[in-house]
Amino acid sequence: NQSHYFPVGIDDAMVVRLTTDASRGITGMRPPPGENWVRRLMINVGAENVVLNHQNSNSGAIYRFICPNAGDLTLAPGDSAWVMYDRITLRWRVEGV
Repeated sequence: NQSHYFPVGIDDAMVVRLTTDASRGITGMRPPPGENWVRRLMINVGAENVVLNHQNSNSGAIYRFICPNAGDLTLAPGDSAWVMYDRITLRWRVEGV
């Protein structure tokens, strides 16, 4: 599992390609720099599930995801989801799957 997800180049990325060797969760992702509202497409290009964890306390508040229906979102292999950093709530909001 991964807290405070911050791969090299994430600050400038619009597309984030995710791959893992087993089903893993991401509890949070680094917020974008500056004051901009940023959207990113999270794509699972691997062979295992990637889970975006809803409001998980293993990540600091400003790193957390707010997922639909207040539950974790599983990205199966080949699935994708848009996330947007909300500068009011200081959270990543999962917008669409």
